Amino acid sequence: MIALVVLASNIREGIAVPRRLTAGVPHYALKSVPVLISLIIQCSWSVVREEIQKMQFLVNLSRHGEAGETAKKTIDLNYAHQNLFVCTYTSRQNRDWLVFWACLLSLIILALQPFSVALFSVRITYVSSISQVGLNPQAYWIDMNAFLGASGFATARVLYDLSYPPFVDSHGYTIEEFELPAVTNGTVYADVSAVHYQASCLSPTDSWMVSVEGTTMAHCSATFEECQFSWDITDASTISFGSATLPDNSGCQNYTNIPLQFRPVVFYFADGPSHSISAVLCRPGISVSEVSVAVDLASKTTTIVSRIDVRSPIVTQQSVYNGLFFDEDSLDVMAYVRLQAIQQQLPGAISLQAARAQNTSLADTLAHNGLADITASIYNTYLSLVAKTIYFVDAQQPVTILSCPNTGVAIVRLGAWCDRLFMVPVFVSLVSVSLFALALGGIIIQLLHQDARSRLALPRNYTTPRSFFQFAGDLEAQYRVAAVQRSERAGQDAGELRLTISPKTGRITVVADPRDRRAPSLSSDLAGSLEKDSGAGKHLQGSLFATRRRTHRGHERTLLSLAEVDPRDFATLVP
Repeated sequence: MIALVVLASNIREGIAVPRRLTAGVPHYALKSVPVLISLIIQCSWSVVREEIQKMQFLVNLSRHGEAGETAKKTIDLNYAHQNLFVCTYTSRQNRDWLVFWACLLSLIILALQPFSVALFSVRITYVSSISQVGLNPQAYWIDMNAFLGASGFATARVLYDLSYPPFVDSHGYTIEEFELPAVTNGTVYADVSAVHYQASCLSPTDSWMVSVEGTTMAHCSATFEECQFSWDITDASTISFGSATLPDNSGCQNYTNIPLQFRPVVFYFADGPSHSISAVLCRPGISVSEVSVAVDLASKTTTIVSRIDVRSPIVTQQSVYNGLFFDEDSLDVMAYVRLQAIQQQLPGAISLQAARAQNTSLADTLAHNGLADITASIYNTYLSLVAKTIYFVDAQQPVTILSCPNTGVAIVRLGAWCDRLFMVPVFVSLVSVSLFALALGGIIIQLLHQDARSRLALPRNYTTPRSFFQFAGDLEAQYRVAAVQRSERAGQDAGELRLTISPKTGRITVVADPRDRRAPSLSSDLAGSLEKDSGAGKHLQGSLFATRRRTHRGHERTLLSLAEVDPRDFATLVP
């Protein structure tokens, strides 16, 4: 979605912004909006990550029967107060993968803020006025009059070496027309839109002609890479020429099922007496630019001073008119006759120019496939003239003044340089990747953590001493604590109960004390302890203390004992 917004803003040459938003505090406030959004996203995920960190030791305790769950990963584990970077490292060392990936996502989200700062950019961009560049509706030019006139001018340039008409540059750029002042001398400068509607022409890789025995006919063929084009001539003793489009065959599959008006054009030529043939393949293309032009009022010659290529909907279309072939069903009789005249007039002008270039005949030119440059020159002249008809819409009124939005600056031009807001594609891509990683990774982590929590059954009245031992203690420790709670000598028995945390399982176990001769029987208290509510711990006058004692083997062991203190001290025994 963000990529589509970037594409749309670039095609529209950015978004108009008031000048007050291009500098100072308003500009800072504008660029702070995505930063605040990224900060909200980061804080939201931090809450989720912290909850995962706090619950990890409980999740580890719920894994009954798994070997290697040491006290370091259960009772002694505390991710809640660790720095994000430290937590990422320690969770990787402890192989607590849910915590590790949650922290890793937080590190990725940290990059959102600097990326968000650079998300927008204000540039000074040339903006056209009410541009006339666009695909003109076919109803305005389907009578073919304008095309016939353009073909006639392209032919006349060959015969009489004419200069280009106004608003057409010598490099093939068709300039957006505007009103010229009623003076005879001087130069007019303007910033306007221009269309470069030109074709690239190439010679065939191979060509040949085969005569039909007993007739004056001949079969001619030319290949352009893997695409073969063939045509027949009825009189092999004369010079013939014509134009056509690429056919529907396997070698030309890129143009199969494409309408004739959008296919490349082939100009073919044959010199019967010398048995020389040639063909030229031309593929039209189009681009749109914003140009600064100078128009000489005396000669009406148009010269481009500077040029900037821009995006346009007509450029993004894959189909470009070839200007020589159209849907014949949409033409009336007179328009069809004009179209046929154009299809013969242009190849005739090409053959005439080729003959003049060789001073004698077409034979040498055809033999050496030397028609590509001549064809490109004449055909592109024709295209630059018909570009006014196809790719320029009629202006409703003459446009001579443009004001930049929200600035009040007016200049006598057809365009102006204005402040526009753009989205930087690189940082947009980075933000998109970060958000996608957060969305996908967050969903996966939540599902996996939900599965891990499903094995976690917290006892009632959680955080009381009774529930703590019921959850973290092994079976014998739970029975001993339950028995102490029901005993009449609870305070004394609690002080004499000796417990430890097993380094192998991370759970609380009972340590045998030879001085303890009044330890309650597990078998006698088993049934009653299961019926007691976990909240019964409120009657226990004791608390939990941990001490470390060195065993005879030199290893440290954590010992737990219950002493006679107020039971309210148990309220925060387990966080």
